[in-house]
This record gives sequence, C-alpha cells and structure tokens, in this order.
Amino acid sequence: MPAALQIEGDWPDGVTLRRGWARATARPWNPLIDAGALRLVRGNSSFLAEATEWVARAAGGSVLSPALYPSAARIWERSGYSELLGLKVMEKAVAAPTPTPEWITTSTEPDLAELEEVDRSAFDRFWHMGRAGLSEAFRATPRSMLVEARNGSDLRGYAMLGNQAGVCFVQRIAVDPDYRNSGIGGLLMDRSEAWAAQVGAATMILNVRPDNEQARQLYRRKGFRDTGANLHVLSYQSDSLS
Repeated sequence: MPAALQIEGDWPDGVTLRRGWARATARPWNPLIDAGALRLVRGNSSFLAEATEWVARAAGGSVLSPALYPSAARIWERSGYSELLGLKVMEKAVAAPTPTPEWITTSTEPDLAELEEVDRSAFDRFWHMGRAGLSEAFRATPRSMLVEARNGSDLRGYAMLGNQAGVCFVQRIAVDPDYRNSGIGGLLMDRSEAWAAQVGAATMILNVRPDNEQARQLYRRKGFRDTGANLHVLSYQSDSLS
C-alpha cells in the first residue's frame, strides 16, 4: 500500500504535499478564481494525480499547472490534465545598459500588498496574481530583484526579475492602467536589462500571451525576439466536482 499523502500547511495559505520522496506545492490560483495552482517539484504521475485531487477539493474548482514546455507537460497529461492556453517565449541578448530616471528604482523587499493592487488593476481577473503568487514568483530563482516606477509613494508599475545560470527571467511586468502609454513599460524594461547586466546574465527571457500584441510590440522594440517555443498551461477538473 502506498504511503498516505502528507499535507504541510493550511489552505488557502500555501501548502506542501508529500508522499515519500515525492513533493509538490500548491496555492489558490488567485483570490478571484475558484482554482488551485499546483507545482510538481518531484514525483511520478500517480503522485501528481493524487496531489491534484486534493488541491481540486481544497480549491473547490479546477487545478492549473505552471507554464510548461511540451516535454514537461507529458506527466501532467498522463495525470488527466488537458491544455488550457499557450504562451509565446521571447528572448534577447543582454546589451549595454540604457540610463533610466531616478524614479525607476530597485528593491529586494517587495511590498506584496502594494504589488497586488497594481497587478489587479493591470490584468483581467483570470491573469491577476495574488500575494501568494507574487511571493512564489519572487522566490522562484536564487537571486531576485524588483524594479519599480514610482511617483513619491505612488507605485505606477513594476517588473519582477529572477536570475539563474546566466539567464535573467522577467517573471512579471505590470503598469497601472492610469499610466499606460506613458513610456513606463519601456523604462521598466531598460532598468531590468541594466540589472541583468549587473548580475552577469547573458540572456533575458519572458513569456507573453499570443493575443497581447501591445506587450509583444513593446518587447520587440526592446530587442526581444520570438524563439518559436511555446509554453502550455494545463487544467484539470475533478469528476467529483463537475
């Protein structure tokens, strides 16, 4: 008989699910959607399926995977997931820094409540990222940085960055709708590239929705190119909750 699934933590706070050496983490997708976000750290499809059912019951809805490359998505498909949406991967070689105004600042201690407020106004309810998701994104790599566009105490926009193995990942970029088309997005990207150069990254990588043409145009202007690679977010719906 397989070992029982062990749960560390309390829902809706982030939880860790374990069975033997297998491990996964989970949290609500965001505060506005009845769905769970599950991340497999290690384990087989049997463990993933069991962890998924637990998260589906806790979340009271569907369970969503992280953005996955096709090779990583196979174990999820074997566990009953199907593709929900796709994302395009873009990248650029890190170039010499472009100077930015003093009100484009950096921080290693993000105010998650403040970021969540901007994030909620910048994205629709499905793509909104709550505090748990923002914290997870900021801790996803060994080294992280937050780039902020401020007017005094007013946060106009931010970019969340991570660095690992010579690659700078643009984990999240958001601009308050009141300040869109003011050049803030480009300034955030310029300061992000300066940080990437500072930490010795050779490449910057981000992903973007195929239908978000405004964002894709900004990234192209800043030197990013489409790699041709796609990421996939997969979804699972428990039969018992259908």
